[in-house]
Amino acid sequence: MFLGYLAKMTRPILITGASSGIGLELARRYARVGKPLVLVARNRERLTRATDELAGLSSGPIVTVSLDVADGVAVNKSLTQAVQSHGVPELVINAAGVVNVGRFLEMDTDYFDANLRIDFEGTVNVCRALAPLMVAAGSGHIVNIASVAGYLGIYGYTGYSAAKFAVMGFSEALRFEMKPLGVTVSVVCPPDTKTPGFAAEQAARPVETEAIAGSIAPVDADLVAEKIVKGINAKRFYIIIGTTSKFYFRLKGLLPEVFLAIVDSDVRKAQKGSAQKSAVQKSNAQLGRKSSVSSGHLRDLFSHDIYSPSVCLPEHIALNRGGSTRHSDCALRCQEG
Repeated sequence: MFLGYLAKMTRPILITGASSGIGLELARRYARVGKPLVLVARNRERLTRATDELAGLSSGPIVTVSLDVADGVAVNKSLTQAVQSHGVPELVINAAGVVNVGRFLEMDTDYFDANLRIDFEGTVNVCRALAPLMVAAGSGHIVNIASVAGYLGIYGYTGYSAAKFAVMGFSEALRFEMKPLGVTVSVVCPPDTKTPGFAAEQAARPVETEAIAGSIAPVDADLVAEKIVKGINAKRFYIIIGTTSKFYFRLKGLLPEVFLAIVDSDVRKAQKGSAQKSAVQKSNAQLGRKSSVSSGHLRDLFSHDIYSPSVCLPEHIALNRGGSTRHSDCALRCQEG
């Protein structure tokens, strides 16, 4: 009995998307209490930097796996090997994800689908590899990171919302299947969070999105991680972070028509405001007046925000987040303007 208890205590925590953002903040918290960690991320260089930092915080072992969670075959092979070497995780946190934004009619298929491949299919791939092993071990906890956009459809987030809604539904169904088998499931819905990719995401949003969400300040990743750990310890299924997020979660469930009316009103106001701004700029140009926009760079950013916001991600962000070279080329032109 003692050996079984000891084995459970030393089982690792596996975190995907662990090289930055929420995943890294969670790794920091568990490193500080000496938990053995298996850290998964695509970018080997960032993963190495994160591991070097975490080694200074932790007395426990840290193992890294460089892996694209969207590759189901690679996920199964690599995580099976990790389990054979380091044991079945007691806790699996699926934090890997991308946020590719823009209006649906203007988004390339690959750019749109990257949300589904990484955010949803990546989550399923990890669960497919590890859930049976956790069931066989008799215990465990799976935590899937969704989003506020997983229960609220957000203008400009068709691909991302689709993926996160899928994560929500998958997690709920998985909860019912896993609970009788001794494995707990949670789903996390963070609001806008201050992560390395958030500035680029925010810059690429349509103006309508900013009208809906722009007045709500993003939350520090460290605070999000703190709330997630508390939810995990309490074994809550829904871990919804922030008073505003909780309010809209309840409102959408109880009075969906009211929610739709609120968002429709915000969209109309934003479109009216952007149309007026565009008309002023056009008038100034026709009269030969100097535009209030002081450079071609800012003028290009404005026109992209109105007509094709998804192309404004910088090249390294767009490619890392599933973007195409067409988006990157346009972004570079914006940067050089």
